[in-house]
This record gives sequence, C-alpha cells and structure tokens, in this order.
Amino acid sequence: MGRPKRLLTTEDIEKLQSITRGNSTAAVGYRLAAVRAYTTRPAYEVASFFDTKPETVIRWASKFHLYGMQGLENKTRGHRRMKMTPEIQDAIRKWLEDDRDPAGRPVHWTLKRLCLEVKEVFAVEISVAAMGSTLRKMGMAQKRPRPMHYNSSREAREEFKKKSAKQNRGDKSRRG
Repeated sequence: MGRPKRLLTTEDIEKLQSITRGNSTAAVGYRLAAVRAYTTRPAYEVASFFDTKPETVIRWASKFHLYGMQGLENKTRGHRRMKMTPEIQDAIRKWLEDDRDPAGRPVHWTLKRLCLEVKEVFAVEISVAAMGSTLRKMGMAQKRPRPMHYNSSREAREEFKKKSAKQNRGDKSRRG
C-alpha cells in the first residue's frame, strides 16, 4: 500500500505551479519540479526520473509543505563551536610559559593535567586530543620525552648523550 498524498493540499499544488514557472535557482527549481511531479505521480516514479530515492522526494514534499520555498533551499551547515574561548587560551598560554598553575605553584604540564586544570578552573571539559590540537593551533608544541628502549641501561644512555653532545659541538665548530 502506497503512502497517502495528504502532505500537499490543492493550495500547495497551485503555489508550486506558480513558483516553478518563475524560479531560476537550479537546486530549488529542480526540487520544485520533483515535488510538482509528485502531486500526480508516485514517489518511486518521480525518484527514478530525477535520479534520486523515493524518500528524498517525499522529504522535499514535506519540507515544502511545512516551510515553503525556504524548505527546499540548501541550508548551510554550521561548525561545532569551540569550547576554548580566547580568554581560556590566553590563560593556558600564560600557564605554559610560566610553568605554573593558576595558584602560582610550579608544575610540569601534561595534556591530561592541562585538561583537568581547565575543567576545574573554567568548567570546560575538553579531551586530551582536542587540547593537543588547540595547542598546535595556538602555535605551541608539547614536549616529548626522548624514546627509550625497554632493555637499555642507564650507563649506555648516559654514554650516548655524551657522544651526541660532543658530536653536536664538533658540527657547530666546523660550520662557523
């Protein structure tokens, strides 16, 4: 059993016919033509002619019925609003540059600790990944520890640091 066509009244059909003749916007005109065809044909026929799905034709008809021409226009899709306002970003920048928390105590910042502090001070919950991308957008980079092999010894690491420091000093003297 097909869907009842009570979505469009005779007034809607007359309105559609008058609008379709005078409208030049391609997307709206295309949808209006489909809705107009839907007044006399089943949705599956109109959909096959307009190369779309029957559900789409029915949705266009119901949007036209509810909102008129505005229902058929392309709507802009907004972006998610940032949780971090410029004031919060400025405060975070100050915390990171001073290496101090809002109370003035020295602290070693991690992304997780920073997220917890922002939640506590500003009541804004933000994920660790979002905090990292926000810091990158602010032009800041998080410090990453030197990778360490699980089987390495402290002496071997210290020896490596000494060798690399000597090598770096030698490279600088050769350049200058």
